[in-house]
Amino acid sequence: MDKINAEKIFHAALNAVNPYNAVINSLKIKGSTLIAGDEDHYSVSYDLSRFRQINIVGCGKAAWPMCLAMEKIAGKYIGRGLAVTKYNHVSTPYPSGIEIREAGHPYPDQSGYDATVETLKILESSGEDDMVIALISGGGSSLWALPSSPISLEEFRETTRKLVGCGADIKEINCVRKHLSAISGGLAAIKAYPAKVIVLVISDVIGDHLDTIGSGPFYPDETTFEDALKVIKKYDLGHRIPESVKTYLEQGMLGLQPETPKGDSIYFANVFHKIIASNRSALDAAKRCAEELGFKTVVIKDSTSGEAREAARIFCEKVKQIRKRENSERLCVIAGGETTVTLGSESGVGGRNQEFALAAALEIDGMDGITILSCGTDGTDGPTDANGAIVDGKTVESCRKAGLQLQEALEKHDSYTLFSNSGNLIKTGPTYTNVMDLQIAIIEKQYDPD
Repeated sequence: MDKINAEKIFHAALNAVNPYNAVINSLKIKGSTLIAGDEDHYSVSYDLSRFRQINIVGCGKAAWPMCLAMEKIAGKYIGRGLAVTKYNHVSTPYPSGIEIREAGHPYPDQSGYDATVETLKILESSGEDDMVIALISGGGSSLWALPSSPISLEEFRETTRKLVGCGADIKEINCVRKHLSAISGGLAAIKAYPAKVIVLVISDVIGDHLDTIGSGPFYPDETTFEDALKVIKKYDLGHRIPESVKTYLEQGMLGLQPETPKGDSIYFANVFHKIIASNRSALDAAKRCAEELGFKTVVIKDSTSGEAREAARIFCEKVKQIRKRENSERLCVIAGGETTVTLGSESGVGGRNQEFALAAALEIDGMDGITILSCGTDGTDGPTDANGAIVDGKTVESCRKAGLQLQEALEKHDSYTLFSNSGNLIKTGPTYTNVMDLQIAIIEKQYDPD
């Protein structure tokens, strides 16, 4: 198993999506002029002397380092500031001018609810002589947790739990959540109007769709209540979600609840979005590192998606094809994206990356010279303390000798338990960023395809 090189490449990818650096590189003040974006390409500039103050709001796993960067850049201009992040995702130093609260993820809790209420107060108090800078990163949909009345927090939480466990992708999950939320789906932009708003985004979704990242709080929502109900029907959730939630969505489809704002709304006229880090950023850095280590490197164009075990089968098939074609080279195959796991009535402990690695181990069983790592960039895979796992062609056999059954663990979605016992887990702790997942395959030169 080539764990050393696989982890070097993975850490190079993590370093490339450091949130602090991403903000520093995307926001600058020259004299009294604030420039957001790339000066040579897509950017906006504002004369800060025309503004009373800058109010900072934020949500997501990268909130802490993003706030530190904002304070360094614009500390003397900051009026009010509040961001919410996942528990245990704040370290030192602590920004003096921006409050950071911790809350539940992936399932919203009272702390997130309270922080969201305070966030809306900041937005509503921002006038046309104020600027708002919003810092959005992965996890924001759960951390800005304020359901629309009369839906309770517990009902919102239970609906989120059912959506996450049914196999729906993030776009489908957020379509429903946007239509149950008092801040998502463009509603934050309404609260902030007429203030100027700059939204700096670290993307954790395939395709970098701004309406999906963090459930698009400042971005037009082109989905509807009807679309949300289609998701509920597709995954047969009508009898599994709270009745009040289903009723609210049905009322919305009939026009009895307000629809999310669309692209022609005046509320978005003052909003500027900039994606400052993404899965592509991580893939590019991983490729550079692999090449510096002497590997001939292939980045798979299509994003990793779908059910984790099926995605692992497809990835392994591509790895085998590339290895057969380029068998005389030291190879590195890299992919990125985000998969799903459909849980059964009785499921163990794991995450999508650990399940991917488990399925991959079965696919490459008995093949010498192939190592596969699948890890989340946020430091958390499912409800566990691992990023993911690393396996090779000998993993299945070594587990069998230890009395561990991979196929059984896969069927029970119990990958964390198995890999905890086998020693295959990857744990970095919180990375304070999130740009989805990476898959890295290392193929040794001496491997004989025949």
